[in-house]
Amino acid sequence: MKVVIAGSASLQAEMKKWFKYWNNQEFCSVLNYPQIIPVNQFDELYPEVHKRFFQDINQADILFVANENKIISRAILEQKLLLN
Repeated sequence: MKVVIAGSASLQAEMKKWFKYWNNQEFCSVLNYPQIIPVNQFDELYPEVHKRFFQDINQADILFVANENKIISRAILEQKLLLN
């Protein structure tokens, strides 16, 4: 199955973790995931990176949204609600 990972490119450790996770699943292959674009090349590279990302989403069987901060924030919020 083809996988595209959506998330923040600023969270490279987390994106690489999910890249490895999905590529280690039987029959899965990551087509695209957030990668850092050098600041000095951002204007030049971003349009193609953006276009390719959405093309890969169209080819993917799985779109995985790796929203690390919201997952953690939600877990903390739910825990606080349970404690009250």
